[in-house]
Order: sequence, then C-alpha cells, then structure tokens
Amino acid sequence: MCRRPPMNSTNKTGDFDPSVYPELKIAGIINFYWPLVLLGVGIPGNLIVIGVSCLKHHRNNSYIHYMGALAVFDTIGLLVSGLLRWLLQNIENCKQSNESCKWGKYISITNYGCSVYIIIAMTFDRYLAVTSPMNVTRYSSISRTWKAIIGIVVVMTAFNIPFHVYSNKVTNKMTGIAICDTFASEDLLAKVYPWLSMALTAILPCVVLVALNAKIVRTLSQASRPDKLKDMGDTLHRFRSYQARQVTRMLVAVSIAFIVLTSPFYIWEVMGTFIYTENNAWSKASRLLVNKTTVMIWLSNNAVNFYIYALTGQKFRRDLKSLFCRGNRENLPRNMKNAFGMRIWKVPQKAIDHEITYM
Repeated sequence: MCRRPPMNSTNKTGDFDPSVYPELKIAGIINFYWPLVLLGVGIPGNLIVIGVSCLKHHRNNSYIHYMGALAVFDTIGLLVSGLLRWLLQNIENCKQSNESCKWGKYISITNYGCSVYIIIAMTFDRYLAVTSPMNVTRYSSISRTWKAIIGIVVVMTAFNIPFHVYSNKVTNKMTGIAICDTFASEDLLAKVYPWLSMALTAILPCVVLVALNAKIVRTLSQASRPDKLKDMGDTLHRFRSYQARQVTRMLVAVSIAFIVLTSPFYIWEVMGTFIYTENNAWSKASRLLVNKTTVMIWLSNNAVNFYIYALTGQKFRRDLKSLFCRGNRENLPRNMKNAFGMRIWKVPQKAIDHEITYM
C-alpha cells in the first residue's frame, strides 16, 4: 500500500534540512501540488480537443488531425512525466525500479520530441496555406498529414533510444535519495548525445517556429483591404486572408507558449552545467528549487493548448458548442457576406473546407 511521506521529510545528510534552507520546503510544495493542478486542468482539456478533432465536418481538415495528435501526446506527457513522476517522488513505498526508470525516461523524452515536431508540422502546414493558398489541397492532404505524424513518431522513437540505454537508477549525492539519472556514463556518446538532443528538440524548433511565424504574419499583413477588391480573384484572396487571420492568432499563441514554457528548463540546464557549480549546501538547495520550478514550467506546456484554442479561436468555441450542444450546431459560412459584411456570390463548400482550418 502506497503512503505519502511527510511534506518536508529530510534526507540522510545532516546539513540539507528544510528547516535550515526554506528553498527545500518551497521545492517540496511545488513538486507536490503543481503536477496535480496540471493533471486536473490539462487532461480534461486535451480530451475535449480530441473530441473536437473527431467531429464529422473536420474529416477532410489536415490541421485538425495535427491538433488531435498533439492532444494525444500532451495527455501521454501529463500521465508519464506528471502523474508517474508524482507517484514515485511523493508516495512512500512506491519504489522505482531500474527498468521503470529507463522506460519512463525514454517514453517521456520521445513523447516530448513528437509533440515538438507536430507543432512544427502544424506551423508548416499553415505556412503553406497562407503563402501558397492555390496549392493547399495538394500540399495539405489527409494522407500527407498522417504520413507526417507517423514519420515523426518513428524518427523520435529511434532517435531517443540512448535515453533508454543510458538511464539508470542511482543515489543522489546531494539528497541521498534514489533518482533516475541519465547520461552519467563517461562514454563519448553519453557526453555528446545530450547536447545533440537539445539542439534538435529545443534550439532548432525554436528557430524554425520563429521563422515560419514571422513569414506568416508578414504575409497576412500584406493582404489587400476590402475596399481594394476588384474581382472574384481578389475576393477569394481576401476571404482566405480573413480565415487565415483567425488561425494565426492561435498559431502564434501556441508557438509562443511552447517557446516560453520550455526554454527556461534548457537555459537552466546550460547554466547549471557551466555557471552555477558551487557545492555548498545553500547552492545545492537553490539549484534544487530552480530545477523543480523549471521542470514544472516545462510540463505545463502539455496542459495549456486547449485554453489557448478556447481563448483565441472563435471557430474553436463554435465547435465546442457543436460538441456539447448538438441542438445548437452552427454551420460554416457558405458565402462571403459572413466574412466581409457584404453580399457576394457563394463559394463552393469544398473550397471553404480546405481554407477554414485552425489550430
């Protein structure tokens, strides 16, 4: 039977006591309550996004498949990196074996890599829709979307195998507590691979997302104004631009949230390795507090997307009504009057289905 230990239980070292160093008590509170909050708000939100992605009118929408896949990976991240981690660290007698250490670390990192590159794939899909709207049906087909998702999963599963190989259960010299440590070996791969992984799952995604979003915003800012519309070609261009702006609010918000929430962890990893290297008790306590905080901020990225969609996406809110209130389903607009406030001939629904996409 698993039992919770005291909140501020100490380790076996006499100079590392929460009563002496309040940083340890704060770290314990963060480590205990923050994951519970994320699980409570994140998992229901992710399940709702999955439900929205299964609505019938989205079956030909490539973007919604990326949204659903991202919600699945976010849920797995909360369960493995959040719930499992919480149980092992806060419940007495719930012991972590060496195998659970290896598989937990491997699944967590692989899941994170899949989430990162699905966000990039969504952003690239939107980039193509905004910059090459006439070719969107060719580039953003459902088959291509699922090939991209499956390819991301396969590549991340293979790329992160070293996390399984080099993760082991060890005793933390600072706290005297058994932890799951990774890349503690002196092998060349163990020294090089962590930096390679950081470059490909943190630095490169950040650069790519900033570049793609900058291009998207620039393209939309150059869209023609309603009073400049001269013919059907201009009208369709403006209609696409109008719908793309609705998507871009969510796209930029999700990308910014990813960068803001994941960057502190990696920045602290670099600083903790090369800058803060003091080994006195106060420095150890401070580093532990910062580490717990940045890890929880990083984990928060798995819980916020639903709320970003709901706050910034008008169409997403309509789909929430469609999901929960079947009697109040709202059809997508079939003519340009809804977009511009003026009466124009109808646009084929098939064309609209390819243009009205959101994150």
